[in-house]
Amino acid sequence: PSSDSRRQATACAQSIKTSWNILVWHRTKRFAPPVGELPRRRHISNAKMCETVLCNCAGRGSAGARFAWSNPQRCCLRKRQRPRTSRLSIAPNLGVVELTVALHRVFNSPIDKIVFDVSHQTYAHKALTGRAYTYIDPKRYGEASGFANPDESEHDLFAMGHTSTSVSLGCGLAHARDLAGDAYNVITVIGDGSLSGGLAFEGFNNAAELDSNLIIIVNDNDQSIAENHGGMYENLKLLRETKGQAECNLFKAMGLSYVYVDQGNDVTALIEAFSQVKDSKTPVVVHIRTLKGKGYAPAEKNKEQWHY
Repeated sequence: PSSDSRRQATACAQSIKTSWNILVWHRTKRFAPPVGELPRRRHISNAKMCETVLCNCAGRGSAGARFAWSNPQRCCLRKRQRPRTSRLSIAPNLGVVELTVALHRVFNSPIDKIVFDVSHQTYAHKALTGRAYTYIDPKRYGEASGFANPDESEHDLFAMGHTSTSVSLGCGLAHARDLAGDAYNVITVIGDGSLSGGLAFEGFNNAAELDSNLIIIVNDNDQSIAENHGGMYENLKLLRETKGQAECNLFKAMGLSYVYVDQGNDVTALIEAFSQVKDSKTPVVVHIRTLKGKGYAPAEKNKEQWHY
């Protein structure tokens, strides 16, 4: 990516995190704001600036997002049916800001299909697809639901909330695309915590025989809600320690191509990795190492407490 592209993507990610810091302070106040970490109330007046940065970033990376920003009423189809959220899921969302910016930079949602497992980490995705108002306008906090919701936007494909489903859903989308003779990318985002669910294994098993485009992004922050436990996580640890070079590789053993990104909170590194696998002709796993709660010290230190 060009230097201008890098700067814009980085500014976009920082703008999202600034907006969420405002949201944390006004909605929870569970901790006293650390000096220099949380914006003061006067920064609310910068909401329009944040919105402009988000708009520019989404518009350059996604035709669908451009449409969403220019037609906000089309992104909020059933406002009356949207529940107000009581949980913030701050740590999961802060950990994938760069990931989400890179996704919308490289891929063309909603033509390319993006599915988030559980979908409790979709706030950046929502901000980039016409719903930033729910994070930067105090009067509209909670107007967007806490999970993916097709009633809100064409960029949300399923009403999600359960763990371990994204890879199987991605397989279904890919099969439907192939049967229809279409050509677009199907991208699924699944966290390491969700990998231990049986349906996730079913999805990986089916993906290995797909023989067409399916990009599976494994967001590995070495954390579920709490600590991860089980034999599979020893292999993930080995892959992190060897930067994906270990001979014993769970994903390769299942017949899938594999790419490792050690700097999973680096927008530029993610853009390069996603560009590499875009339009792939076979299923591929992009294993990225991220930090849960990235950018907000209390969430980085107390990952489980700030999961909610």
